[in-house]
Amino acid sequence: MAYDLELAKKLTIITPLYGRYEMTLRHLLYLEAVRCPFKVYITDGSFDDKNLEIIEANKHRFPHVDYEYHRYPAGAGLLELFKRMADTLAKITTPYVIRYDNDDFLDMDVVLQCVAFLEQDSKHEYIACMGQIHPFTTYKNKCFGRLKSLWHWSFNRQYESDSLEERLRGSDDEYEISVARLSVMQAAYGECVKHGYYLNRFLGLYPSTLGKTKILPSAYNYKQIGHTIWQCVTEDNNRITQILTTDEIAETQREIGAVIESIGLTGERAETLKKQLILDWWGMQDPKTLHQFVEFLFYLDTSYFRKVLKLYNWFTVSWLRRLPATIRYLYFNNSKTLQVIKQVLQQGRELTEKP
Repeated sequence: MAYDLELAKKLTIITPLYGRYEMTLRHLLYLEAVRCPFKVYITDGSFDDKNLEIIEANKHRFPHVDYEYHRYPAGAGLLELFKRMADTLAKITTPYVIRYDNDDFLDMDVVLQCVAFLEQDSKHEYIACMGQIHPFTTYKNKCFGRLKSLWHWSFNRQYESDSLEERLRGSDDEYEISVARLSVMQAAYGECVKHGYYLNRFLGLYPSTLGKTKILPSAYNYKQIGHTIWQCVTEDNNRITQILTTDEIAETQREIGAVIESIGLTGERAETLKKQLILDWWGMQDPKTLHQFVEFLFYLDTSYFRKVLKLYNWFTVSWLRRLPATIRYLYFNNSKTLQVIKQVLQQGRELTEKP
């Protein structure tokens, strides 16, 4: 794989870990398969050493991945993640950085395109750059399950608006997985730690106040959707419950209020914007909604759900086959990166299913 290695030296990947050790193995197998050209910082805040154990036991499988493993004090919740990220960002010297969660797959060529775009932005109008996101599911939502479905996430074009207020209205936490200027991410995570923010609403909005984000047309991030993200955190499910039962509504108001204050907006316009941003976020921040959401995730594998899903998938696929190929592409994507992902999923199955 021919990468621009000089350009690649300008970006550092940060992969935060919390449990999900099979995902960690999958992540490193993929980085090896695509010959990742970037330096990788792995920051582990898990409550056990299983991630380190699986890395050490399999390091011969990813000899071309330039990574550093850093063990942090165990801690659940977003604030603990923000602390680890802030500490790691302080050690990085490259001008650009990306947070790369271990349940995602990045297209390295498009990541380099993002770096190249920011490099030519001499006026620093853009603080970040990213491509298109393609969520996917696997069979039974397993870490190494076969690919089951793939679709496309539409982006709000307000990311690139010259209007600061419009950018705020169109923002969400996808900034966290964009190729961003190091100084922007240092400032954002630093503010989260300084003020003790424990949701990601400030982090999702604040970068918009510093500049625009370029959205490229190419597929960039293949993001696994499903209950695996919760199921793999097996070491302490009680901590998840404790995080979800805190007062998210008051915290949402505090974090969004801090963003509005940071841009110097006052009076009626400030109140109107604040109310709109809170309402946009309200549904997912309502504790009752969150409890229902988590309960739903934990019961995805019931026989009843599987029957419903089987019927739904049959109907969806049957309907999709009647659509023009240009539309079906979003579901039956056959990109080079996707082929590598399939190979890694197969390799992982062969490793983990050995007696």
